[in-house]
Amino acid sequence: MSFPEIAHTARLLHSTYPTAAADLRRAEQVLKDTRTDGPAEHVPAASHTYRSIRDEVCEPLGRKLAELASVVPVLLPGTWKTLRLVGGVQHWHRERIFDWEAGIAELRAIESAALSVGGAMVAAEAKQDGDEGTVTGRREGSPAKKATVNARMMDLISKLPECHAWSVRQFANRLECSKSTVSEQPAWSTLKVYREMARQKRAEVKQTKWQNRSPKTGQ
Repeated sequence: MSFPEIAHTARLLHSTYPTAAADLRRAEQVLKDTRTDGPAEHVPAASHTYRSIRDEVCEPLGRKLAELASVVPVLLPGTWKTLRLVGGVQHWHRERIFDWEAGIAELRAIESAALSVGGAMVAAEAKQDGDEGTVTGRREGSPAKKATVNARMMDLISKLPECHAWSVRQFANRLECSKSTVSEQPAWSTLKVYREMARQKRAEVKQTKWQNRSPKTGQ
């Protein structure tokens, strides 16, 4: 997911998710009231409306939120540290009590940060292109500037999920720079943090499965 895509996803969520969740709650209440007091022939229509909003609107938005929460720690680590709800609860519409105002604020923060970082990357690339066109700029064939290497690493990380497992050597080969240059980039430090978070999460899931095994069957 690129920075523009992150910004777009966050904007989509904060502009549509709260309304969709409110529509779902209303449809749920109508269904309950119809089952209790309404004519029986109205129940199928009320049930269809509820399921449509849930399955065709809210659940896809919940998956979008989960997707967003999976990339923000890697691409926007500074913003991730300030978040409480994004990543904490992945399907907000399933919560009976939820602070939508706080959730919207977090999504707006993600959108703003993605636009800021994405804009800085574009500006850096434009400056690099301009420098290369001058006598004092970087000569053709000389090593890339470290800022540009970091920007290119971030771009790879956002677009190629498989590179999340790459070694320093693999990044260096892809970016045509030295391994030491790769290891000095903020993007590399961020990626290592993300890997450790993923490792801890896998360990927690494994531990939970072990604790939930039946003592009789071992399953």
